[in-house]
Amino acid sequence: MQQGPDDAPRKSFRVTWAAADGPATAYAINAPRVDEGALIIKTDPATVLWVPLGAILGPVTIEAI
Repeated sequence: MQQGPDDAPRKSFRVTWAAADGPATAYAINAPRVDEGALIIKTDPATVLWVPLGAILGPVTIEAI
């Protein structure tokens, strides 16, 4: 069964962190996790954002939305 636009998972978390080029923000469908030296953020069912921990220059904020 394929998902249509109306069936897309809702973004449940806003994740922000300090990066070299300024503040960064991503919206996640699941709670982010840290594994293999990276912050892992699932932004939709087919996309995972890997942020190396060395690229994060300040605190990470995870906010339920």
